Amino acid sequence: MIALLTTLAFAGGPIGFDRIDLLAEDPGTWLAYDAGSGNTTAIGVRFITQVKPVWTTPVDGLTVGTSLSSQSLVYEHPLVGGLSLGGGVQTRLMLPAGAVASFSYWAGPVRVAGGLSVLSSASWANPSWASWHALPTVGLGVGRRR
Repeated sequence: MIALLTTLAFAGGPIGFDRIDLLAEDPGTWLAYDAGSGNTTAIGVRFITQVKPVWTTPVDGLTVGTSLSSQSLVYEHPLVGGLSLGGGVQTRLMLPAGAVASFSYWAGPVRVAGGLSVLSSASWANPSWASWHALPTVGLGVGRRR
């Protein structure tokens, strides 16, 4: 992932701000596990860690998301109107952790998305990709429509 980001940085094209996902599609754990837990402090802290600034790259449709809980490299292909199909990889502290696939729709400066996040239980302390689980995801972002 670091090598890819370095390559993109030297590709000569613009890298800039795309949007901020207030509810990030990846990893999807906040909505699936934390939002209804009842512990307001944990809910608030985990919400903040999943808020994700998303950056454009020199490759049209390829974005990099950088939150405290995950980082992602996602390619979105426009379909019709403001609808797009996207897919990519996600990491935890730059350790490959899974994949995400989604449909998104831009309505003015607002982006709404829904999809699927497939995550491993791998961590730097235990880099084992033996256990996987899938989570439905919802995303809500604001920014500029490409």
